[in-house]
Amino acid sequence: MSARGVWLGSANGAGELVEAASVPCDDPSFTRGEGLFETLRGVRGDAAGAGRITMPLWARHLARLRDAARRAGLPAPDEALLGALRAAAAQVPGAVLRLRLTLTESHAVATAEPLAAGADAVVGIALVGARRDPRDPTAAVKTTSRMFWRLAAREAHTRGGDEPLVLATHGGVAETATANVLLLPAGSDAWVTPAADGSLLPGVGRAALWAGGLALGERRIEPAELIAPGAVVALVNALRGPRLAAVVGTAPPARADAALAGLRAAFEAGLEAGERS
Repeated sequence: MSARGVWLGSANGAGELVEAASVPCDDPSFTRGEGLFETLRGVRGDAAGAGRITMPLWARHLARLRDAARRAGLPAPDEALLGALRAAAAQVPGAVLRLRLTLTESHAVATAEPLAAGADAVVGIALVGARRDPRDPTAAVKTTSRMFWRLAAREAHTRGGDEPLVLATHGGVAETATANVLLLPAGSDAWVTPAADGSLLPGVGRAALWAGGLALGERRIEPAELIAPGAVVALVNALRGPRLAAVVGTAPPARADAALAGLRAAFEAGLEAGERS
């Protein structure tokens, strides 16, 4: 097996496995970043590569991609692209895979690679100057234009963070470069997450938490709440699930490990619910 599987074709699912994907140099996704993508978690029962490959949250990813394609005027992705992802995934080893589906004006590209084991280390998040505007139509869409996040990440790294934390223009917490923010406020046992008001990407990972039975509330979160004594901060995305986080210069409280265990249990239940759907 190779280290990376690549499938190249069209949004209707017609295509083939290739050594490397390429799009025309005049494709708007290349010249102007006018493309869309989804990053998915792929799972196989046999780490040696013989087991059936499943994508438990595929339906949610496809629905989000279809909605974004409709708004952007790009070709509607077909359900048949699930086969393209499976074809790419079959080329690489590993029990858990990082899959990506990219949609451009002229092509669809599916890639697969083994997902490196995620460390249990707390993710350091650094507040940066960039802001997400609910009036910006791209803020809630996963586009191939990533310069906003590249610049935000560079600033976060200079501040000692692993991930940039951006606020919305109204001053509330929005998201990080790769995940939605979760907060267990000081003195509370109920998790909350910023409301999807257009200033953030509504994550498939956080949707899995709801599907797994977590009573996750949505409301405006003030930056100061993330550093309040006793507050637990976590990040979640569809690829890695929930991870503990902390604003640079702070540390998770003693109850954080137990709180994270509850999040992970809900996420796994959400994956199982997605696979049954």
